[in-house]
Amino acid sequence: MNNKHYVFLLKDEIIVPQCLEDKECGEVISSLLYQGFVVSNVHILSEGTEAALKKYQMNKDKYSNDFFGMNISAVVC
Repeated sequence: MNNKHYVFLLKDEIIVPQCLEDKECGEVISSLLYQGFVVSNVHILSEGTEAALKKYQMNKDKYSNDFFGMNISAVVC
């Protein structure tokens, strides 16, 4: 099992997962921050993007309201 570290960038009702091991990670995060996204305080270890999203969605009620009161319902891959 090769788990990777994922962070989530949020804007309005959009969730963008980002693997910190991707070589373009810095450019992706910079671009999204420039567009008004914020980095969530949620970090997940997962085998891939879809599994990370599933983990996030299964538990989003636990932490979606902890981040500036955002109500997160959409996901972008």
